[in-house]
Amino acid sequence: MGDQEKSLFENLNIHKKTFLRAWKLKPIQEYKNASIADNLRKEGNRLFINNEHNHRMHYQILEHYCKSLAFAPMGSKEFVFANANLSAFLVHVKKYEECIDVIDSTLGMTKSLILKIKLLCRKMECLKQLGSHDYKKVLDEAKESLTKLDKDELTQGTYYVSKSEKACKLMSILNSNNYQINVAKSTQFHQEPDDVEAAISVNYNDKFGTHLIAKRLFKPGKIIFVDQVYDTVLDAKKKYTNCSYCFKILWKAIPCNKCNNTLYCSTNCQEEAWSKYHDTECSLIPQISLVAPGFINSYHLCVRLLVKGLKETKKISILKNKVEHILKGDAQDNNNKVKKFMKNNFESVYTLKASLSNNFISRNQSDAIYVGVWMAIVCFVKHSFLNEQIQLKSLKSFMIDEDVIFLAKLLLNLCSIKDQYGLKYQEVQNGCLLCDEFEKYSESYVDDTNESFCMSPLTSLINHSCQPNAMYTYLNNRKIAVVALGRIKKNSQIFINYIPQFFNLEVKYRHEELKKFNLICDCNICEINMPQLGIPWRLYPSHLYVMAETIQNKTFMKIVEKCKDIFWVLTAGGYLNRDAIPVLSKAITEASISLPQPNILSYYLQNLLQNIILHVHGIKFEKFYENCNTVRS
Repeated sequence: MGDQEKSLFENLNIHKKTFLRAWKLKPIQEYKNASIADNLRKEGNRLFINNEHNHRMHYQILEHYCKSLAFAPMGSKEFVFANANLSAFLVHVKKYEECIDVIDSTLGMTKSLILKIKLLCRKMECLKQLGSHDYKKVLDEAKESLTKLDKDELTQGTYYVSKSEKACKLMSILNSNNYQINVAKSTQFHQEPDDVEAAISVNYNDKFGTHLIAKRLFKPGKIIFVDQVYDTVLDAKKKYTNCSYCFKILWKAIPCNKCNNTLYCSTNCQEEAWSKYHDTECSLIPQISLVAPGFINSYHLCVRLLVKGLKETKKISILKNKVEHILKGDAQDNNNKVKKFMKNNFESVYTLKASLSNNFISRNQSDAIYVGVWMAIVCFVKHSFLNEQIQLKSLKSFMIDEDVIFLAKLLLNLCSIKDQYGLKYQEVQNGCLLCDEFEKYSESYVDDTNESFCMSPLTSLINHSCQPNAMYTYLNNRKIAVVALGRIKKNSQIFINYIPQFFNLEVKYRHEELKKFNLICDCNICEINMPQLGIPWRLYPSHLYVMAETIQNKTFMKIVEKCKDIFWVLTAGGYLNRDAIPVLSKAITEASISLPQPNILSYYLQNLLQNIILHVHGIKFEKFYENCNTVRS
């Protein structure tokens, strides 16, 4: 018996009573709750009628309405009212196209004629705002509905129609053409495995372990490769504001038909999630949350990986054979490794186990994780499709079952893989992002409190350096783009940053953070203990001019002068868009060739480039308007 298996058994015996309570726990019968849904909607209304709004309040209003939809029984009056209130909020934040979608899906569910008229009036105003002449057809439909009202409701209905008709007459037509949905343009990146193999190779040595090497020169701002995400888990704090599958903001919220834990932005995302994992997770995750909430908050991704591994192989015996085959592989064997890690299946993820050190595994497996693993496996056996394959009558038989022990060890190893190789979604924060194309850059920072994670095996192999030459950003199509920040020469190793940059964190604290990954960084920045900025980010361009004058370096001054327009925009409190990328790319390249390394100018420019790329290409978790409509419909 190995140390890992021994520790699992010791924990199982120590906490036997705790596991027995979990074993006896009955499955949750009903997740929807009309009363909770109604209270959430009313709290959203209370916030909505407040006269002073900011983007944080907008976020809270959306969260309450979407959470109300998650708890409301499907098709109930609470469900209809939550959607109706959500549509009013969408008008308020000028999301007219999305509002029309919500209204169209709600009209078929409501039995109230007066609510139908109110929704038609709201749709009419949205169409007018978008410059569509179709608002006249909707007006006619609303007027026709008036004829079906009784005397008590006729006055109210007439008021709504008259008010909206007057509002439409006062609006200036924004577009003389008929209304069409404008699909926001986004850059789509796609690379087949052969293309990726032409860009990078997977190498191994004793110092860096398994890592990635560039097979050609990459200039700053250029895409190195695009990787498919195997799976993701949304931060629990965002589950009522963002799509559980693609992470887009929930302007239109489609709840799971059964549970109250997930919302989707489209039926496509809902169907994809259901077929891949949610058909199992729907009842499983709530049960684990009851008995091991701390574990599921930290290791939900690992539970999902196990679900997908079981679904892909259909039987535990097949999964056992696959795992044994993977573990027999050689971590130092680099043949066809790029294709192996790009298979985008459970095997590609579990192959990372071979690259984990025993020291990292033993150090990261605490008593709390052991308890969480056993709790999760109890729930798997009792509340998922596994109860058909593992038919156990008691906890005693559970404790000695070979399949159960295999699953516990497997989940434990997945926890170690997530701790070492899980990629955190980088979220850029700068208040409300007012530009739909995400072309704006302001004084931003990456929010490390975001606990949304993904597993993307190939990208996960990139090592850390406090002097990185690359970055990764998440795309809207569940892919990751790895982008060059510095000039990466052919046959050079690709590095990213796992922790806050040296600008913001002293070397001793950076190295303390790296201990979590069982890493030591000996890059040039760490060796010379490069100082923090010490002054506000937007004021730093003026400091660079002072530095140029002080050190009397013509090349340094020349590069600063080439970036003067960018620096002027930043100092003036303005925004940068994708047009700044080629300017920064040339400046970073020149600095890397002509100036001694490391130098503060190179890394200041690289940081600007990183933030612009995140804004231009990355997912935005939060996008709310400051200048909302003051008149609420």
